[in-house]
Amino acid sequence: MLFNSFQFLFFIVPVLALYALLDHRRQNWMLLAASYFFYGCWDWRFLGLILMSTTIDYTVARRMADPTTQHRRRWMVASLIINLTVLGFFKYFNFFSQSLHDLLGTVGIQASLPVLDVLLPVGISFYTFQSASYVIDVYRGRTIAATRFDDCALYVSYFPQLVAGPIERSYHLLPQVEQPRKMTLEGFQEGGWLIFWGMFKKVFVADNCALIAQSIFRDGGSDVTGFQYLVGAYAFSWQIYCDFSGYSDIARGLGQMMGFDLMRNFRMPYFSRNIQEFWTRWHISLSTWFKEYVYIPLGGNRVSRQRQAFNLFLVFLISGLWHGAASIYVVWGAVHGVGIVAYTLLKKPIGRAMALLPAPVRVPVAVFLTFHFVVLAFALWQVPSARAWLDVLHRIFFAFDFATRDLATAGKLGAIVAVPALVQWWQRRSDDPLAPYRWPIPQRAALYVVLLFCLLRFGVFDGAQFIYFQF
Repeated sequence: MLFNSFQFLFFIVPVLALYALLDHRRQNWMLLAASYFFYGCWDWRFLGLILMSTTIDYTVARRMADPTTQHRRRWMVASLIINLTVLGFFKYFNFFSQSLHDLLGTVGIQASLPVLDVLLPVGISFYTFQSASYVIDVYRGRTIAATRFDDCALYVSYFPQLVAGPIERSYHLLPQVEQPRKMTLEGFQEGGWLIFWGMFKKVFVADNCALIAQSIFRDGGSDVTGFQYLVGAYAFSWQIYCDFSGYSDIARGLGQMMGFDLMRNFRMPYFSRNIQEFWTRWHISLSTWFKEYVYIPLGGNRVSRQRQAFNLFLVFLISGLWHGAASIYVVWGAVHGVGIVAYTLLKKPIGRAMALLPAPVRVPVAVFLTFHFVVLAFALWQVPSARAWLDVLHRIFFAFDFATRDLATAGKLGAIVAVPALVQWWQRRSDDPLAPYRWPIPQRAALYVVLLFCLLRFGVFDGAQFIYFQF
């Protein structure tokens, strides 16, 4: 069941109506049932996985909360091993099996290794990380263990953010589950704007950009020029941003309608001035998860510069693997790892070099360079191998020829991203995703008319799945 489908409309209307009529405890029961139904619409068999994960982590957290319990660390480690083993089995078994087969083949050993014919449970990377952080936070004393199983289960499976985040922290979301919430007119209106804006980014921007990117990367061949590849890279970058941030906006909007405050997952990342800033603005719930539960435990900034560089690179390598069980995602993580390490080590020389530029162009140049680093790295996701990606880069930098017909495609892409880019620029000024909602009524009405016209006239209403569902 997708947010951008009529089935979801028939689902969410009665859920909100019932939610408004029930008291707090019955609201939670109803939301838990709705969340399991929502998840079961993909494949009811995978409900057992999420229920098993929740039961294990609830039990472990209760044991760790008991002052008489010994070996609290062992309980925490056991929970993590079980959850990560389940994740690894479904998501990475075939990848590591194939990788081992290829490695053995390079040394002349032919081995027949098993390959599993299993579906990847949708959202397993998201809810596994969310559930794991709950156990870790209880162990650290940052979260009080839930006393009710249904509260813990709702924290893990709350349907707006279940399958693609944001990856919530227990110390932020669990208290909201446990305490009464209120539906307010202001929350409903602000949530409505976030849902509308998220739907616009998905159906109009992302899905139209997908058509351009696919026509270049998947339908193109050896005759594709560097200019065409650059346009395709731009298109895919806007596709993945508007697809994923659109989902996050819809999730936050649905939560806000019910009185929940879900964390922001994006803060206008394409206006970042360096790669370090980009990762404080892109997929914030994941980047902060790795910072809290991987980078800081490895030593964070409290170690030597060489060890810090290694820690940063390792975190981004793992982050790339989190995104997908394929070597191309590992390479993508390594590219960002190299970028962030290079910026961290060379921050002062880079700052001195930027200071040589005239003051009015320093920020635009920094944004331009950061944006294109991100764009060219994302091109990895559109090619079958690192070698093919290097060929794309070679054509962009050394075979940039373009024909007049290519300008039409570039112009179409510019028209698609113009409105969201301008709105994002305005949001960037105040760092407020609700900035357009706070405009005076005439300006707001004009924006709504433009967005609605684009959505109804040029939106792609084919029920296209959100990209991050595959992760």
